[in-house]
Amino acid sequence: MACHGWHAVGCRYRETAGRARSSCPGFRWWPVSRTAKAGAATIAILPLGAHEQHGPHLPFETDAIIAEAVVERACGLRENLSLHCLAVETTGYSPEHMDFAGSKTLAFDEAIHRWVDIGLALKEQGISKLLIVNAHGGNSPLMSIVATELRVRANMLCAATSWTRFIAPGLVSADEKAFGIHGGQTETSVMLATRPDLVDMSKARDFISQQAEFAGRFKHLRAYGPHAFGWKMADLNPDGVTGNAGLATAELGEKLLAMAAGGIAELLDDMAGFNPDWLDA
Repeated sequence: MACHGWHAVGCRYRETAGRARSSCPGFRWWPVSRTAKAGAATIAILPLGAHEQHGPHLPFETDAIIAEAVVERACGLRENLSLHCLAVETTGYSPEHMDFAGSKTLAFDEAIHRWVDIGLALKEQGISKLLIVNAHGGNSPLMSIVATELRVRANMLCAATSWTRFIAPGLVSADEKAFGIHGGQTETSVMLATRPDLVDMSKARDFISQQAEFAGRFKHLRAYGPHAFGWKMADLNPDGVTGNAGLATAELGEKLLAMAAGGIAELLDDMAGFNPDWLDA
């Protein structure tokens, strides 16, 4: 595996009225080694995180830490592939969390332009395949737009996924999977497996989600799901967390990481075997 780090040049964030904003709409990405040449088989991987409140027991950087850990493990499973691992995006699209002090967000158009620009810079470097690996739900609709833009504008194969999509049924309860979407058993377990020094289990408990109330009251309407309304995290729980974090264990976290990394590695195999010529130029 040729997995090189990439650095953003001339890029910084600033906070304006509680929002983190990019000051570099036209930034460029360069490989650490200027002499390294990417081949047609090279796949770039962009981990997407966020910087947002995760309750009293987890750090703001939880999503970024998880995205980076999952990608690192997946790359380690595919030493035979030529992979370019990009630096994790530590701030994402998180307006639903901005009621909680310390959270940061990009505007939706800033995030889309930023990630499209990363893809276009990769194309200039000779890389036509990009996998986006996401660890924050708010980024999901935007990364689908990015994948389409890169296909249309640069004829790239850009696939987008979230690490939780590879979790097999039964590893966590159905209720936890449905309602524990932020700072619950799943994320807390992975943090215990990767950065236990940043987890305060004395403050972890069952944070009940209002989504469960909606599921019992309404036939179709939910905060998220097939028939969703716009929501803020405080709408689901006043503490900004949902799920039973008190059930988290490092052992479960290792299982979750292994399952996600294995699935992403298989997805990389699929991308490696995909011929871009199959796409209509």
